Amino acid sequence: PVSLIEAIFAGLPIIASRCAGTIDVVSHGQTGFIYDTADEATQLISELISNPHKATTLAQNAFNIAKERFSVSRYINDINNLMNKPQ
Repeated sequence: PVSLIEAIFAGLPIIASRCAGTIDVVSHGQTGFIYDTADEATQLISELISNPHKATTLAQNAFNIAKERFSVSRYINDINNLMNKPQ
């Protein structure tokens, strides 16, 4: 899902196929769209082209969540917590 996270930080709306990494990063309808078929992907792409405000809103929602969830400081904090966890 690294390419999805990079796209989110680039401010792009996400339309991605359903798979393990995608469903961990994208919340369908909130931070992007997840599709199962090529027809569904085509419909979602058309929807965002015809509604740029929706595309912007999805991209902004994803960015707001990603800047906290995938930040370097959060990663370092999680690693420190693991390293300092009593055994």
